[in-house]
Amino acid sequence: MIFSNIKFSSFSASIANVPIEQTTTARFLGVLVDSNLTWKQHIAALQVKMTRNSGILLKLKGILPLDVLKTLYHCFVQSHLNHCPLVWGLGNKCTLAPLFTAQKRAIRTLIPGFANYYYNKETGEHPHHTKQVFTQLKVPTVHNLILQRLLCFMHKLVYRSSPPSILNLITIDHLGRTESNHFTFNTPVSRLKPHKNSIFTKGPQFYNHLIPLISNSLEPRDDPTHSAQPNPFKNCIKIYLMRQQAQGEADEWNIDNLSMYTGSRRSERIAEQSI
Repeated sequence: MIFSNIKFSSFSASIANVPIEQTTTARFLGVLVDSNLTWKQHIAALQVKMTRNSGILLKLKGILPLDVLKTLYHCFVQSHLNHCPLVWGLGNKCTLAPLFTAQKRAIRTLIPGFANYYYNKETGEHPHHTKQVFTQLKVPTVHNLILQRLLCFMHKLVYRSSPPSILNLITIDHLGRTESNHFTFNTPVSRLKPHKNSIFTKGPQFYNHLIPLISNSLEPRDDPTHSAQPNPFKNCIKIYLMRQQAQGEADEWNIDNLSMYTGSRRSERIAEQSI
């Protein structure tokens, strides 16, 4: 596999006179890597798995209690989203729309009683809204799950608690402090799309923007953003994101519920897929 935006139609390689087959996609540690680093193949594979497992949950609905179904949901659906989201989940906001749709389809299996799963063209009836279910079950959307993992990752870099192999990949030589005594990163400038949609660029951007907002929403004695302890920081981030996720009408998603895209251009596309 050749990582390039240029097509190599006549390129060939061999080892010991044995030709090596050129592919455009390869699986590495459970993640499908494509030659353009767009992660579209991996996201499409995740959508298929989540949709298939949603069918299993649907068949079990009415047979198993809600607590068991919720456990199965985390095993069959949420576990796929938890695997390496910082690798494939930082791209364009529209790339996560299929996963959000599949996640909502799975969440509808946890609604007690009847729930409409599909749009009815004849009657115009929409699928059952899922925002309230996400809030009641305390399940983060795929967007907020990725953002939580990203902020926790950057927090470990700040306090040098990541493994040495990770610390060697991302330099924090330009780490400084704001007027409110928060750590801040100098955001790197990149013209390549794969680099713009990576931890190296989006990590500093989100950390610089959100950590002061989260800190200002807490009492000084309850603020763990200045602490090197990872668990209090992780719980604080989750509480903040879940609070943002639950804002607004109970039967309508809005862009403020998805903190990754608040303030971004053309963010209304996410709202159009919010049913």
